[in-house]
Amino acid sequence: MDNLKPTCLLMRAALWLVWLAIFPAALAQVAHAPQVPIEALPFDHFSSDQGLSHSTVRCVLQDRQGFLWVGTEDGLNRYDGYNFTVFRHNPSDPGSISDNFIWCLLEDRRGNLWIGTNNGGLNLFDRPTERFKAYRHDPERPTSPAENNLRCLLEDRAGALWLGTHSQGLDRFDPGSGRCEHYPPNPSDPATLSNGQVLSLAEDASGAIWAGTIDGLNKLDPSNGRFIRFRHDPLDPESLASNEIHALLLDGARRFWVGSSGGIHSFDPANGAFRRFRHDPAVASSLPHDTVLAIHEDRQHRLWLGTLKGVAIFDPVSGRCQNYANLSNDPDSLSNNIVLAITQDDTGIFWIGTAGGGLNKYSHFRTRFQHVRHEPGNPNSLSQNTVRAFFEDRSGQLWIGTVGGGLH
Repeated sequence: MDNLKPTCLLMRAALWLVWLAIFPAALAQVAHAPQVPIEALPFDHFSSDQGLSHSTVRCVLQDRQGFLWVGTEDGLNRYDGYNFTVFRHNPSDPGSISDNFIWCLLEDRRGNLWIGTNNGGLNLFDRPTERFKAYRHDPERPTSPAENNLRCLLEDRAGALWLGTHSQGLDRFDPGSGRCEHYPPNPSDPATLSNGQVLSLAEDASGAIWAGTIDGLNKLDPSNGRFIRFRHDPLDPESLASNEIHALLLDGARRFWVGSSGGIHSFDPANGAFRRFRHDPAVASSLPHDTVLAIHEDRQHRLWLGTLKGVAIFDPVSGRCQNYANLSNDPDSLSNNIVLAITQDDTGIFWIGTAGGGLNKYSHFRTRFQHVRHEPGNPNSLSQNTVRAFFEDRSGQLWIGTVGGGLH
């Protein structure tokens, strides 16, 4: 308190000693914060009370200007660190966003923000005017997007956008011309996409495009337009554990990771083998749940996994997880266990989108404090909650002076 003036030299000395004792410990705690066990992570929560437009967050992205973009099931949100600005569809305004249900976000190499919606096609955000341009399916234009429900977006090394649709397969979109090349599934042709519902996209080091679908993983060779399919084989323990592929990631070490309804897999392109990491009830350090909906690599090269039972921080070297879930008796815990999106911003803060629990923020600069208070009926607790002074004696005992409650 700024207006508190110590009245004796002993109090000044006590406060100085306490500060010298606390400061190095606090500094060390910040320096080693990324190693804090996941069970101890405190989260800040963002919901409609803070201005978020909807409690289900499908995607989160920080743009190069530092804004955080949050796609929800009812509006696109831009967060400046203080307030949310919400963009919604206005039927009487053709320059508004074309649909309120946001599935995916992408900022391309030119700094353009692209938005994939549930029923409004692809949107391009014009930053100077804060207006949107929509690219929708048009049955009269064969080169328009194959459909208006877009589940995932990817920019390849050539600058083309890849659109994963809900039922019509994969589109390659040219941002310059606005024209699409279509890659639909064909059950009679094994060199086509295995299923029309595309859930995830990635580009590997060779330039191949990977598409995770509701029924298998696909590798596209852009030079010839042909696909190689990967599916679960009950007789092959090195095949995918599940055909539902929700998330894909090429990490900093160029390892390829596949998140599915059967756990997370690492893929060896040399032999086409998948190594499975799954939930094991007998192993506390295994995945908390086999359904992996999101994958993000942090600055320590760990994988943050969004599952149906919270967040798992996965060590690719040991294969062990630190797991964190919503706890009813902990208001600082994760707001909801269904984790749909994870990103880390340029300051190191993690942003986690959930189904029904809004947006969660974790900063390693925020730490938990242990509270010591007066407890009625407990003679061993503090006698009074107003503490005026404290001092550590030579034997290591801490003396606490209260206002009206005596000395402890």
